[in-house]
Order: sequence, then C-alpha cells, then structure tokens
Amino acid sequence: MNYKNWQYKTNLVSADTLNGAYVWKVEIDNPAKQYIIDYYDVDKGIRYKRIIKDQAYFNERTITYSKYMRDEDKEILYPYLKKIESNNTSIRMLIREVDYKSRVDKKLFDIE
Repeated sequence: MNYKNWQYKTNLVSADTLNGAYVWKVEIDNPAKQYIIDYYDVDKGIRYKRIIKDQAYFNERTITYSKYMRDEDKEILYPYLKKIESNNTSIRMLIREVDYKSRVDKKLFDIE
C-alpha cells in the first residue's frame, strides 16, 4: 500500500502479546478520520486483529482474523475466518473460496 501518497500516517507503537503470540502494534491514521490499530504476528507477519475507531460516525469495531490458509501454489496466505464486532453486533465471515487464478482487467481500477 502506498500510505505516504494517500496521506496515511503510520506508527510502530510497541511489541506486545496477543493470545500467547508476540505481535507488533501499529497505529494508522487516515484522511477518512479513522484511527486504526493493527496487531501483526512478529514471526509470521500475518494480521491477527484490527481495531477501527471511526471519528466521523463515532463508531468502533474490531476485526479478528483467523484460520489462515495458503493457496494451491503456497504463495498467498489468506484469513478464511473474520469476526467483526461493533457495539451489540457480531458478524462471522467465513471465506469458502479464493480464486487466485483468474485475471482481472486492470482497466477496472483506472481512475479518470
């Protein structure tokens, strides 16, 4: 991601533990007035948890990532289970399939 050009501000806050694993705690501020805290596994580099505090909507939500699986070529590690929690809401997202083989037309992402 090109955080600098998108005016995101990042800060490596500390090393910590989360569920018995050593993690890096990273703070992110973005132009959409969201304050984000990410927790990354020190050894594996995968994200375990994201906390988003949305100033525009006075909202806070937590996303927990788990059940990481590799694609067939063992190149991409993807979280197949995401749990999103906010106030009195809890949503579990189970990914059944990730298509790594299909090609996407890059023109779909052109911004005019």
